[in-house]
Amino acid sequence: MATVVLKEGAVEVPAEFASAGVVVDSKGLAVLSKGSAQTIVCAGGVSLTRALFASILPLLAPGGTFVILNASGAADAALNLKLTGFTSIAQDGAKLSAAAPAYAQGSSVSVSLPLAKQPAAAAAASVWRISADDDEDDLIANGGEDLLDAADKAAPTTAPEFDCEVGATKKACKNCSCGLAEIQAANDATEAAASRAAPAKSSCGNCYLGDAFRCSSCPYRGMPAFAPGQKVVLPGNMLGDDL
Repeated sequence: MATVVLKEGAVEVPAEFASAGVVVDSKGLAVLSKGSAQTIVCAGGVSLTRALFASILPLLAPGGTFVILNASGAADAALNLKLTGFTSIAQDGAKLSAAAPAYAQGSSVSVSLPLAKQPAAAAAASVWRISADDDEDDLIANGGEDLLDAADKAAPTTAPEFDCEVGATKKACKNCSCGLAEIQAANDATEAAASRAAPAKSSCGNCYLGDAFRCSSCPYRGMPAFAPGQKVVLPGNMLGDDL
């Protein structure tokens, strides 16, 4: 069928649609088959709700037209048409028209990708591939000179070289004139001073801490704790009998 007129009550059908093949009310929409109408005209007397639009959309053929002759009383009619799925919504005064999508509901189409997806290994290998014909100047501007500063270009500092023929003992020769003998003498003096400055330790190393840390035979038992290295004088009767 080409055109279906929808109306309620005693609403008159306009002359241009009077010759329509089918005139139905809201309940009569249920007898229409899906996609059978090319145009559905709402003449009036019908509540323009989103539920009504949802029932009309499946009845239209792909690209079919839905016309509301008087939509002045429905402020949200255009919005509800769009939310329902209608397209090409246009309003001319009180008249509102919309179109059904150009495809049938539930239709599908296969999509073929133009390029096959490369394997992950092949794609990773091609990213960092550098040809022998590639110009290095294209890879790094100015050959990398702009990335170096004065400190990078300075000559490296090396350890002093000694003239002594250092053997397995690594000692300076007898008539050393390169300074190695003075360096070794200073190191020996430093080690000797450190060894002399080290305080003497007792056999257990805990005598200075107090009786709680001393051995049972410690001669310092009964004496107060003292600082490490402090000279301690034992009384003359310390090692004598108490009786």
